[in-house]
Amino acid sequence: MTPISEQDFQDIELYLSKQMSPEEQLAFKNKMEVDEHFRETVNQFSKLIDGIETAALKAKMEEFHDELQKKSVAKHFRKPQKTSRKRFSNLSIAASFITIALILFSGWWLINQPSENEKLFAVFFTPDPGLITPMSATDNYVFYDAMVDYKQKNYKTAIDKWETLLQNSPSNDTLNYFLGVSRLADNEAKKAIPYLKKTITDSESVFKNDAYFYLGLAYLKIDKTVDAINAFEKCSLEECNQILQELNNK
Repeated sequence: MTPISEQDFQDIELYLSKQMSPEEQLAFKNKMEVDEHFRETVNQFSKLIDGIETAALKAKMEEFHDELQKKSVAKHFRKPQKTSRKRFSNLSIAASFITIALILFSGWWLINQPSENEKLFAVFFTPDPGLITPMSATDNYVFYDAMVDYKQKNYKTAIDKWETLLQNSPSNDTLNYFLGVSRLADNEAKKAIPYLKKTITDSESVFKNDAYFYLGLAYLKIDKTVDAINAFEKCSLEECNQILQELNNK
């Protein structure tokens, strides 16, 4: 499941427990129709509840089966008080399972909420637009072929091709820069950091300023705030200043 807002979580809980008014149900269903992510989240939570209820039903059936076996052996009259307790026990089991499901889901929701740093990353991260790809043949065909993949967001393919080139030119700032950004765009912040750090070691690199920006974002993504601030302070981009202001206002 993907993290959702507290309000959405409360609405889903009310909807599935049938505690919404007709007007609220209509608005809720309309939201599911237009929001695919929200609809999938509701369905996943519903399946979780169904699974818990199925387990509760199984427990009740096993208890009923045991009761029948006892009757066939003992052949005694059923005692109303004991039956009442059995029924109450069955209902308690079902209620307990539902409660457990809600507690587990609440715990999952809290744990999976993005940190403030991750939220800041999401606001400011946009992959570098890439370099212009020449239409004519070039000696750097593999590099530009990978650049096409990169622009099409086929990051893993681009990474594989650039990694091959990097073996022969490990200090190439262009390769290191785009490998770092590709890793970051492919949700591999930790793996992006070494490439970006390699880029900024080249004092003459045209990517140095941008490399500091993406390096700071990579550190934000993995919640290393101090390292992120150090990177942003060495970057002269306006975005870096904005992020620093946000971090200082925490």
